[in-house]
Amino acid sequence: MIWYIALGILCFGLGLTFGFLLSVRAAGSTTILIVKASSVIGLSILSKCIENYSYANLVKLDALRKSGVEPDDKVYKLEKENQEKIMNNFKEDSIKFLVNAHSGIFKEITPYTDWRSAMRFLEKNRDAAILFRKGAES
Repeated sequence: MIWYIALGILCFGLGLTFGFLLSVRAAGSTTILIVKASSVIGLSILSKCIENYSYANLVKLDALRKSGVEPDDKVYKLEKENQEKIMNNFKEDSIKFLVNAHSGIFKEITPYTDWRSAMRFLEKNRDAAILFRKGAES
């Protein structure tokens, strides 16, 4: 009789241990999915910001041309260079912020360190990004 009780306690303990280990593993994979999804969403928002900002810059440069400023003019070139600097700084700062937000144990989950590698990551997860954009637009 005592063997049955000891065996029952042993099985119960092993069940709790393996159940705990499996739940930790499942929680870990869920966490990884959440971090990747948040990266895809954040990068999708950033790329949409860049797209809108680029369009606004084209409108501004077009307005300069319509007001008589030629593309060879110093003001036009200066404005174009200034906007490119602002855009590049925005990209760098945004990616640095996202990378720093995922530092520590999540660093391996986000494989990007600069704008190009972030866009490659977004391209690999294109389907999720498209789903997010469709949901955001409706």
